[in-house]
Amino acid sequence: EAYESFVQTGNYVEDFDDDKLRFIAVNTQGGVNDENWYLISDWKIEQDTIEFVRSSLDEAEKKGYSAYILGHMPMTRGLSRASERYSVLIDRYQNTIRGQFYGHTHHDEYKITRNVEDDKPNGIEWICPQASISDKNPAFRVYKANKDTKEVL
Repeated sequence: EAYESFVQTGNYVEDFDDDKLRFIAVNTQGGVNDENWYLISDWKIEQDTIEFVRSSLDEAEKKGYSAYILGHMPMTRGLSRASERYSVLIDRYQNTIRGQFYGHTHHDEYKITRNVEDDKPNGIEWICPQASISDKNPAFRVYKANKDTKEVL
């Protein structure tokens, strides 16, 4: 099922039942990307991506699982409708989401995400540098998490 979803949309989910943990891999290259001008003419791709994230988080919450979200580009960086909707999902599922992991920027950084209504912190986007050799900060990052809470340490 994960393979078929990946082939069709670039998105997939993998559950680790023993750890009550769900990995949600999101196609941020095609589905939520302000640099993808094709999305201007076909917003359905963005809608489908956001719906995939919403339904994946909803199912994780119902199962009592924590969730990690992984993607190439940070999803709250853009000005698109999808970025706004994603921010609303972060608010809604902040007790389920234990980590958001991205790349793309070529910087070793993090971003605190905030509630759309009252600007209170509700999560962190961990953004790692690239592993390829170039003049743009070649590096990689290893994350550790608390086994019980799944919070990134």
